[in-house]
Amino acid sequence: MNRNRKRIVVVDDDKTIREAIGFLLENEGYEVFTTGNVEDALLMVQDENPNLVILDITMPGLNGFRVSRAIRRDPENKRLPILMLTVMDNNNDKIAGCNSGADDYLVKPFETDEFIVRVKCLLGDPIACEML
Repeated sequence: MNRNRKRIVVVDDDKTIREAIGFLLENEGYEVFTTGNVEDALLMVQDENPNLVILDITMPGLNGFRVSRAIRRDPENKRLPILMLTVMDNNNDKIAGCNSGADDYLVKPFETDEFIVRVKCLLGDPIACEML
């Protein structure tokens, strides 16, 4: 495990999507941890000390809004970037995502280039942020 690489936790109940996102992010040089289980996701956030969480909203058990709030309740994670990645595309959902603590919101299906730019921006790349 290389601690110099940015670490990303991907939470989505769809295995195909998790694998595709993991592949994209690993090709960009990130260390990726994936799960479809929200309880495991909360443990990963605690144990793996990620630099970013990518979170689906519609999952069994706790939804992504609740997971985001749970992450934010931990003072250690107040500044941990969270990207909601979901099929839920109406404005009320986007507002709910922001109110739950998400830093960004991207609707599936998404353009790969836009996804990577948003990830880089959330991880502090000022050039990527200028592209948005």
